[in-house]
Amino acid sequence: SEPYAEEALNFTRDMCLQHNIEILVETQDRGGTFIGSAWVSQTNMAVSLLSNGYAWLSPSFYPDRTADAGQMEQAEQQAKQSRLRVFEHYQEEAVVQQPQESKGPLPAFTAALASVSPDGTLFVQKSEEEQRVMQLTESIERLCVGKPAPMSFKPRNGDLVVAMFSAVGLRHTSADSGCNCLWQ
Repeated sequence: SEPYAEEALNFTRDMCLQHNIEILVETQDRGGTFIGSAWVSQTNMAVSLLSNGYAWLSPSFYPDRTADAGQMEQAEQQAKQSRLRVFEHYQEEAVVQQPQESKGPLPAFTAALASVSPDGTLFVQKSEEEQRVMQLTESIERLCVGKPAPMSFKPRNGDLVVAMFSAVGLRHTSADSGCNCLWQ
């Protein structure tokens, strides 16, 4: 049993039982698990659990997947500083600054903006990779012979799936192991 598990359960029960709960699904991971937040009376449950020291953020937590990531990270930090419950023995890690050699500015390169995450991280595609991306796109085009899959087609775990997003005219591929089942 996790430390403070019973207290965390009671805290959650007290907040949630006999109250309206709003579940906000923001995205879904590769395994199909919904990622989002639970709200009780305008209060984010994850932030409440974190700020009261009943929970901690998983090392695999991806802040760009939820709009409330900043609040959650701040709540956890406050609980750590106050040494609440699960953080009662928390020791701040000493950060040792290594002297860095001055290498000058990074070399410039030409790129296209691919995506911007909610936390402001920019993802780019280098222009030199454009030819490789075009070759990959052409390979996918050849796989998609223009025939839609039958309505009875139900992809299974491990199927390779190519889907056309008609609103933006882009294709997306997904594969877990390697069966070549395609749709467009």
